[in-house]
Amino acid sequence: MTEDIVYVDTAWPKIMRGHADVRRFLDYTWRAFPDMTFEPVGALIAADGPRTAFWWRGQGTNTGPIDPPGLPATRSCLS
Repeated sequence: MTEDIVYVDTAWPKIMRGHADVRRFLDYTWRAFPDMTFEPVGALIAADGPRTAFWWRGQGTNTGPIDPPGLPATRSCLS
């Protein structure tokens, strides 16, 4: 990804801009779900500009806190 990335994920409370924002999001995600895996499902590439949307299916075990908002680990599997 380029430094001018604008990344939107409904699991995060704000739009991420740049590597540092995305890195922070990923650090929190891997802390909560260290065994998370992703399966690509599809993609949509905009014809009028440099935008792409990806659909994926993820699975992982919640062994760490989910921050934000600060939920404790449930030890359950997310899929």
